[in-house]
Amino acid sequence: HDVVQGFVCGTLTAGERLTEETMHGHDPAGRSLCIHSVVVAPALRRTGLGTRMVLDYVEHVRADPGVERVLLICKEHLQGFYGGAGFSLVGPSEVTVGQDPS
Repeated sequence: HDVVQGFVCGTLTAGERLTEETMHGHDPAGRSLCIHSVVVAPALRRTGLGTRMVLDYVEHVRADPGVERVLLICKEHLQGFYGGAGFSLVGPSEVTVGQDPS
């Protein structure tokens, strides 16, 4: 019987930046993909599964000619994880998720 080991969640937006609004809606005609969550089962964390999922997800999305960019925000302690998946740090986000700055 199959068990979900992890998933990546994202939405499309027409804007070029990830904002509060893009966190709560999906625009099927959007040109920017905003990654909101990468979730891995606790027993499989630090095994490389999360990185493989993000890389596969981005590769799949980039195959869509309508998607021009992939954006995300993350907590400071996850910058290395996303950097390892090819993302570049642009700077602090105006969006706040939880109590820690993103």
